[in-house]
Amino acid sequence: MFLRLLLHTWRKCRSILLLLITASVLFYYTFENEIEHLNSFAYTDSLPLIQNQDSHNAPVAGSADKITHDEISKELTDKSSLSEKNKYFPILLENSDEALKYRSENYDSKEPFHPFHPFYEKKTVIPYKQISKQYPQLNRVSSIHSNALIKDELLYHWTARINRITDHAYLDLQTNISILSTDSLLQRNESLLTVTAVLNKFDDPMDQRVWSSEILGSLLAVIGNRKEKNPELLQLITIIGEMLLRSYDTPNYLPQIPFFWKTSVPNRYAFKKTKTSMLATNILEFLTLSHITNDPQFDSVVSHSLQTMSRSVLLFDIDYLFPSFVDASGCKPLSDEKIAKGDHLRESNVLKSMQNGKYIHCVIKESLLPQHNVDGNPITLDTIDLYLTVLKAYHLNNGNLFEKREAEKSITKSLLHSIKMINDTMLFQPWLPSDLEDLLLPTSIKTNIHFDVLEDRNEVSIGKEYKVTPDGAKMSSLLSISSVLFNDSSLIEQAKAITKGYYELYKLLDQIPDVVALDRKLPTFGMFDPTAKIALIKSGHYKSNTMQQGVKITETTEDKSKHYTNTDAHSFSPNVKDINEEQLCWKLHTWPFYVNDMVVSTRPPFELIESLIYLYKITEDYQWKLIGEDLMHSIEWSQLTVADTGKLVRLFYALFEDHVNIDEYVINSKYHFIARQFEVNPTSKRIYHTFDDIKETNKLMNP
Repeated sequence: MFLRLLLHTWRKCRSILLLLITASVLFYYTFENEIEHLNSFAYTDSLPLIQNQDSHNAPVAGSADKITHDEISKELTDKSSLSEKNKYFPILLENSDEALKYRSENYDSKEPFHPFHPFYEKKTVIPYKQISKQYPQLNRVSSIHSNALIKDELLYHWTARINRITDHAYLDLQTNISILSTDSLLQRNESLLTVTAVLNKFDDPMDQRVWSSEILGSLLAVIGNRKEKNPELLQLITIIGEMLLRSYDTPNYLPQIPFFWKTSVPNRYAFKKTKTSMLATNILEFLTLSHITNDPQFDSVVSHSLQTMSRSVLLFDIDYLFPSFVDASGCKPLSDEKIAKGDHLRESNVLKSMQNGKYIHCVIKESLLPQHNVDGNPITLDTIDLYLTVLKAYHLNNGNLFEKREAEKSITKSLLHSIKMINDTMLFQPWLPSDLEDLLLPTSIKTNIHFDVLEDRNEVSIGKEYKVTPDGAKMSSLLSISSVLFNDSSLIEQAKAITKGYYELYKLLDQIPDVVALDRKLPTFGMFDPTAKIALIKSGHYKSNTMQQGVKITETTEDKSKHYTNTDAHSFSPNVKDINEEQLCWKLHTWPFYVNDMVVSTRPPFELIESLIYLYKITEDYQWKLIGEDLMHSIEWSQLTVADTGKLVRLFYALFEDHVNIDEYVINSKYHFIARQFEVNPTSKRIYHTFDDIKETNKLMNP
């Protein structure tokens, strides 16, 4: 009897114990995400709005904020009280100009700063060095040649520029490291002068392009070309990397660009107006830093940035293309109506913040946001650098872009869609005094989107401005690399036509201008004809705005399909009074008649030369070396800075020296050659993405 009672008691206790364990596990996993979210707020010194029970029972939620509006405004405009409030509430700033108001003149450099904290789920390190036999090779040069005359000429220009330095002791860090990077690629065992990599101070604001792409990129290039790692250089890159990492210490972990670190309000969002091309900053350098230091924080922020961009590709006028400026803050302010309804109390991703001397409530979005009240949503050619950098990151990481199985969007597939969309929307055939037919040039575009009720779809007009800048030559590099890595031979032909277009423009104008507005060649036209252009001006060809008008969509949604139409959107509209009909030229300008507008440039064509490197290494066609030789002899070397001379020497050296293998290096945005580490794993069965993996969901209609 006693044993039976004991057994019965044990069964009951066991059932209760199992129930408690099950409930505990359930509660743990239920609140795990919420705990992670609250911890992320704590990491950025910012706290979500916490209301007591009385607040929940208030007649109108948010009324307390309205009552004390004047008092709050005074608190948030006084610098001393604002700094204290900023410990708990992040501040939302429009752009870098607004951030200037909060620079701290009496900043104490010894003052402790809030370090960057990992916000990611700890993951297994990606074996980035391992690639399978199926991974494509860019470098197709079959025989190695070295042009001694070209190399001697480059060394002459390099030594001549270095010898003009009057006081080596006062060279800045950027110039010092640039010299090291150039000498390293040239395989010079001893630098032309003793370079001391001394870091005296960081600039404020910190220009990430200088500190990351230029200085950090130089250091990584030097270390990658040396068998033995210099401990002083390793320490220096770690210091710079950790400083750059601080710019990511924002509520949505996207960087503040530029980075104001001497400030009384360090708890900030990324700027609402962020240049899209700057989102590429740090990507290649942080990936390489992660490879060298084995610090997961560096590739973590790269992974997060890429995933954020991938989640944003359908939120703008053109799918998979970002406009020139985006809202990188991730803050979508709640309206007064929603606050009155208590929405800010129900959502876990709402963060009380400050903006323009007032409290606001931000819904934190895990995506980039469109800019509001922007005329035409322009997409300029400098945005191509973003996609080119992501493509190079794919190659640097040996086909790994931190893809997650549970992710809704594939980073690599988003990149493939972007490349296709760039190719479809941003090219035109220029109308030039040239008999060459296979010329293409990229153009900036702008968009107009409205909803067609009858078709139940979004109509997107893509206006080509026929405005060309040097940045556009990067499109040739983008298409060249993509043609090999993602298996589409048609793209290499497009790349050739773009490089030929820029080279023809260079020969005609003796420069590639900062901006030049041209005409597209109409189907019935041949080579440029001045009389035909005068007829176009008289007929109002340039004044006709074919951008479709309609009800502007305030917020693009993914549930409606988009239909695209290419149109003209000339950036310059000449009048009859502007032309001299007798002499077939402009009255007030000296530039050629086939040019509608131009801003002259004195900078070398770096982007064009880089495209020659990829075209030659991929096709082994000697014509690209001949073009490079012509460009090299046409440059005024004596007028260049040390940094620009170094860039040209590195680029031309890589073009003419066949032993420089583009599978062993990745060229960053400041033209430093960062070593790529990889080893072929014969047993690997990994399959890599190609353009066959995506389908064209939108068809373009040409005018």
